[in-house]
Amino acid sequence: MDISIIICTYNRAQLLKRTLESIGGLVVPPGLAWEVLVVDNNSSDTTKDVVADFARAGRIPVRYVSESKQGKSIALNTGIRQSRGDVVAFVDDDMTFDEGYLQSVAEAANKYPQATGFGGRILINWPIPKPDWIIMDGPYRNIDGTIGHRDFGDINKDFSELNSLPSGGNMFFRRNLFTAGNYFREDIGPLSNRMSYGEDMEFCQRLLSSGSRLCYIAGAIVYHNIPKEKISKRYFCQRRHDSARDSVMFTKEASDTACVFGVPRYLFAYLISSFIKWVFCIGSARRFYYKLKVCSILGQIAGYQATR
Repeated sequence: MDISIIICTYNRAQLLKRTLESIGGLVVPPGLAWEVLVVDNNSSDTTKDVVADFARAGRIPVRYVSESKQGKSIALNTGIRQSRGDVVAFVDDDMTFDEGYLQSVAEAANKYPQATGFGGRILINWPIPKPDWIIMDGPYRNIDGTIGHRDFGDINKDFSELNSLPSGGNMFFRRNLFTAGNYFREDIGPLSNRMSYGEDMEFCQRLLSSGSRLCYIAGAIVYHNIPKEKISKRYFCQRRHDSARDSVMFTKEASDTACVFGVPRYLFAYLISSFIKWVFCIGSARRFYYKLKVCSILGQIAGYQATR
């Protein structure tokens, strides 16, 4: 088996159906052996029936896997153990696939033999016209760390050059990484009653720290189908805060930096500076950019305090 695509899901049958429909449009390179595993993390809706319908139709090689213990990281690890591919790919259940996805994954695995893992592109399927306050490019870009957008352009690069990490919504790894005992931390990530983040960041940061090479693959594209309620300034602020908090809690390393109540002292200076810019700068795009920076710094402070 060449490629396994793992999709973990919890009570999102209609979104999952859309994802599986898009898989039927993938261009499959000649001779490629592949499979799709849907890991049902204790859903109470029609998830099992949706997968069964696609399996019966036979258009895609899909298997249903049940994981009753709640937690996305637990479901991810179950998918890894049940998968058969030499390359294991992870895609969220609210994504749809670009038709060239499989070909790009296969080409990347062959082209970069020294790379352990890869991250693809995530573009947004807007449910409404994109609001003017969402800035995609330039110095006041505010899309990152909010609604899953991941786009570093048309050229493949190492993530170390980008000062970034792959996103859990679209990433893939060689199987030997997992046979060496690397798995997702099961105390991190979303639960049914806790929208926590960071299982993908912690995993990829751990790989980078151990010397693994991670590559950005521009042609491995999926599209994020976000609900309308997430296109709000309030959601952006909350998500930026929570992502920063979880990033500190799960990836922070020991430091000699001077601290106040367990928080690096420099963060308070950044907070004051960003707050002043938010309040007094001219232009709505700039103001919202600095408001998000304030939310992010407050999230970092909360993360440090939680791990004192």
